[in-house]
Amino acid sequence: MATLDFSDIERQAAGHPLWAQRGHAIQAYATLEQALCSLMAQFGNMAPRTAGTIFFRISNTRTRLRIVEELMKASVGNPYPDFWKQVQSLVGGLDGQRNEIVHWHTVQGVHVTEKGGTLTGLTLAPPNFWAQSPAAHTVETMKDFVQKCAFTSSLLNMYGSLLAGHLSGDAEKTWRGIFLQPVVYPPPSNHPLFRS
Repeated sequence: MATLDFSDIERQAAGHPLWAQRGHAIQAYATLEQALCSLMAQFGNMAPRTAGTIFFRISNTRTRLRIVEELMKASVGNPYPDFWKQVQSLVGGLDGQRNEIVHWHTVQGVHVTEKGGTLTGLTLAPPNFWAQSPAAHTVETMKDFVQKCAFTSSLLNMYGSLLAGHLSGDAEKTWRGIFLQPVVYPPPSNHPLFRS
Protein backbone atom coordinates (compact mmCIF):
# COMPACT_ATOMS: atom_id res chain seq x y z
CA MET A 1 0.00 0.00 0.00
CA ALA A 2 1.30 3.44 -0.97
CA THR A 3 2.23 5.96 1.67
CA LEU A 4 0.42 9.16 0.91
CA ASP A 5 2.62 12.24 1.15
CA PHE A 6 0.21 14.82 2.53
CA SER A 7 2.87 17.54 2.53
CA ASP A 8 3.09 17.33 -1.27
CA ILE A 9 -0.70 17.53 -1.57
CA GLU A 10 -0.74 20.52 0.79
CA ARG A 11 1.85 22.27 -1.41
CA GLN A 12 -0.28 21.58 -4.46
CA ALA A 13 -3.38 22.91 -2.70
CA ALA A 14 -1.61 26.07 -1.50
CA GLY A 15 -1.14 27.23 -5.08
CA HIS A 16 -4.68 26.49 -6.18
CA PRO A 17 -6.63 29.44 -7.68
CA LEU A 18 -9.57 28.79 -5.32
CA TRP A 19 -7.87 30.80 -2.55
CA ALA A 20 -7.52 33.96 -4.62
CA GLN A 21 -11.01 33.60 -6.08
CA ARG A 22 -12.46 33.29 -2.60
CA GLY A 23 -10.79 36.61 -1.74
CA HIS A 24 -12.21 38.21 -4.89
CA ALA A 25 -15.67 36.95 -3.97
CA ILE A 26 -15.49 38.40 -0.46
CA GLN A 27 -14.32 41.75 -1.87
CA ALA A 28 -17.13 41.77 -4.46
CA TYR A 29 -19.70 41.34 -1.70
CA ALA A 30 -18.03 44.10 0.34
CA THR A 31 -18.47 46.39 -2.68
CA LEU A 32 -22.16 45.46 -2.77
CA GLU A 33 -22.45 46.31 0.92
CA GLN A 34 -20.82 49.67 0.23
CA ALA A 35 -23.40 50.40 -2.49
CA LEU A 36 -26.20 49.67 -0.01
CA CYS A 37 -24.51 51.84 2.62
CA SER A 38 -24.32 54.70 0.10
CA LEU A 39 -28.07 54.41 -0.47
CA MET A 40 -28.58 54.53 3.29
CA ALA A 41 -26.55 57.75 3.45
CA GLN A 42 -28.40 59.24 0.50
CA PHE A 43 -31.93 58.36 1.58
CA GLY A 44 -31.24 59.13 5.25
CA ASN A 45 -29.62 62.46 4.38
CA MET A 46 -26.58 61.39 6.41
CA ALA A 47 -22.88 61.93 6.03
CA PRO A 48 -21.28 58.78 4.57
CA ARG A 49 -19.30 58.28 7.78
CA THR A 50 -22.47 58.38 9.88
CA ALA A 51 -24.28 55.98 7.58
CA GLY A 52 -21.29 53.64 7.60
CA THR A 53 -21.08 53.70 11.38
CA ILE A 54 -24.69 52.54 11.57
CA PHE A 55 -24.82 50.26 8.52
CA PHE A 56 -21.75 48.20 9.31
CA ARG A 57 -22.88 47.59 12.91
CA ILE A 58 -25.92 45.76 11.53
CA SER A 59 -25.01 42.27 10.38
CA ASN A 60 -28.44 41.10 9.20
CA THR A 61 -28.93 41.83 5.50
CA ARG A 62 -32.73 41.76 5.69
CA THR A 63 -32.62 44.39 8.43
CA ARG A 64 -30.22 46.52 6.39
CA LEU A 65 -32.48 46.31 3.35
CA ARG A 66 -35.55 47.14 5.43
CA ILE A 67 -33.84 50.24 6.88
CA VAL A 68 -32.70 51.42 3.43
CA GLU A 69 -36.23 50.88 2.10
CA GLU A 70 -37.84 52.83 4.96
CA LEU A 71 -35.38 55.69 4.49
CA MET A 72 -36.03 55.63 0.74
CA LYS A 73 -39.80 55.80 1.27
CA ALA A 74 -39.40 58.72 3.67
CA SER A 75 -37.02 60.52 1.28
CA VAL A 76 -38.34 59.91 -2.25
CA GLY A 77 -41.20 57.44 -1.87
CA ASN A 78 -40.85 54.13 -3.68
CA PRO A 79 -40.90 55.18 -7.36
CA TYR A 80 -39.89 51.72 -8.65
CA PRO A 81 -41.46 49.22 -6.22
CA ASP A 82 -41.10 46.17 -8.49
CA PHE A 83 -37.43 46.96 -9.06
CA TRP A 84 -36.78 47.39 -5.35
CA LYS A 85 -38.53 44.12 -4.49
CA GLN A 86 -36.45 42.26 -7.07
CA VAL A 87 -33.23 43.87 -5.85
CA GLN A 88 -34.02 42.80 -2.30
CA SER A 89 -34.42 39.24 -3.54
CA LEU A 90 -31.20 39.45 -5.57
CA VAL A 91 -29.23 40.81 -2.60
CA GLY A 92 -30.76 38.19 -0.29
CA GLY A 93 -29.61 35.40 -2.60
CA LEU A 94 -26.12 36.88 -2.85
CA ASP A 95 -25.99 37.18 0.93
CA GLY A 96 -26.72 33.46 1.29
CA GLN A 97 -23.98 32.62 -1.21
CA ARG A 98 -21.57 34.98 0.55
CA ASN A 99 -22.17 33.15 3.82
CA GLU A 100 -21.37 29.87 2.11
CA ILE A 101 -18.18 31.24 0.55
CA VAL A 102 -17.01 32.62 3.89
CA HIS A 103 -18.02 29.75 6.18
CA TRP A 104 -17.73 26.60 4.10
CA HIS A 105 -14.65 24.42 4.36
CA THR A 106 -12.16 23.67 1.64
CA VAL A 107 -12.26 20.09 0.46
CA GLN A 108 -9.34 18.55 -1.36
CA GLY A 109 -9.93 15.97 -4.03
CA VAL A 110 -7.02 13.54 -4.01
CA HIS A 111 -6.17 10.79 -6.47
CA VAL A 112 -4.21 8.02 -4.78
CA THR A 113 -1.95 5.68 -6.74
CA GLU A 114 0.72 3.22 -5.72
CA LYS A 115 3.27 6.02 -6.08
CA GLY A 116 1.46 8.52 -3.86
CA GLY A 117 -1.24 11.09 -4.30
CA THR A 118 -2.00 14.12 -6.39
CA LEU A 119 -4.49 16.90 -5.89
CA THR A 120 -7.37 16.62 -8.33
CA GLY A 121 -9.34 19.64 -7.18
CA LEU A 122 -10.25 22.05 -4.44
CA THR A 123 -13.80 23.13 -3.65
CA LEU A 124 -15.77 24.72 -0.84
CA ALA A 125 -18.32 22.43 0.78
CA PRO A 126 -20.74 22.67 3.71
CA PRO A 127 -18.95 22.16 7.03
CA ASN A 128 -21.17 19.22 7.95
CA PHE A 129 -19.45 16.90 5.51
CA TRP A 130 -21.06 13.88 7.13
CA ALA A 131 -24.31 14.94 5.47
CA GLN A 132 -22.55 14.38 2.13
CA SER A 133 -24.28 17.31 0.46
CA PRO A 134 -23.59 17.66 -3.27
CA ALA A 135 -23.47 21.45 -2.81
CA ALA A 136 -20.10 23.03 -3.53
CA HIS A 137 -18.44 26.24 -4.65
CA THR A 138 -15.71 26.08 -7.24
CA VAL A 139 -13.49 28.72 -8.82
CA GLU A 140 -16.12 29.04 -11.58
CA THR A 141 -19.11 29.42 -9.26
CA MET A 142 -17.22 32.10 -7.34
CA LYS A 143 -16.36 33.92 -10.58
CA ASP A 144 -20.08 33.95 -11.36
CA PHE A 145 -20.76 35.26 -7.85
CA VAL A 146 -18.24 38.10 -8.35
CA GLN A 147 -19.91 39.10 -11.63
CA LYS A 148 -23.37 39.04 -10.07
CA CYS A 149 -22.18 41.18 -7.14
CA ALA A 150 -20.58 43.65 -9.56
CA PHE A 151 -23.80 43.87 -11.56
CA THR A 152 -25.92 44.38 -8.45
CA SER A 153 -23.54 46.97 -6.97
CA SER A 154 -23.53 48.95 -10.22
CA LEU A 155 -27.30 48.68 -10.49
CA LEU A 156 -27.71 50.06 -6.96
CA ASN A 157 -25.24 52.87 -7.68
CA MET A 158 -27.18 53.85 -10.81
CA TYR A 159 -30.45 53.69 -8.87
CA GLY A 160 -29.06 56.11 -6.31
CA SER A 161 -27.70 58.38 -9.06
CA LEU A 162 -31.06 58.49 -10.82
CA LEU A 163 -33.02 59.23 -7.66
CA ALA A 164 -30.50 61.89 -6.62
CA GLY A 165 -31.01 63.67 -9.95
CA HIS A 166 -27.46 63.08 -11.16
CA LEU A 167 -28.57 61.70 -14.54
CA SER A 168 -30.03 63.70 -17.41
CA GLY A 169 -30.90 63.35 -21.07
CA ASP A 170 -30.52 59.93 -22.66
CA ALA A 171 -28.87 58.44 -19.56
CA GLU A 172 -31.81 59.43 -17.39
CA LYS A 173 -34.30 58.07 -19.92
CA THR A 174 -32.36 54.80 -20.27
CA TRP A 175 -32.12 54.16 -16.54
CA ARG A 176 -35.74 55.12 -15.84
CA GLY A 177 -36.70 52.52 -18.44
CA ILE A 178 -34.41 49.93 -16.89
CA PHE A 179 -35.89 50.43 -13.42
CA LEU A 180 -39.40 49.95 -14.84
CA GLN A 181 -38.43 46.53 -16.24
CA PRO A 182 -37.86 43.25 -14.39
CA VAL A 183 -34.29 42.81 -13.16
CA VAL A 184 -32.71 40.23 -15.45
CA TYR A 185 -29.44 38.54 -14.60
CA PRO A 186 -27.31 38.04 -16.54
CA PRO A 187 -28.32 41.24 -18.30
CA PRO A 188 -29.03 41.17 -22.04
CA SER A 189 -26.31 42.39 -24.41
CA ASN A 190 -28.04 45.76 -24.89
CA HIS A 191 -28.02 46.53 -21.15
CA PRO A 192 -25.51 49.22 -20.03
CA LEU A 193 -24.12 46.83 -17.40
CA PHE A 194 -23.62 43.91 -19.78
CA ARG A 195 -20.17 42.33 -19.60
CA SER A 196 -19.01 39.67 -22.01
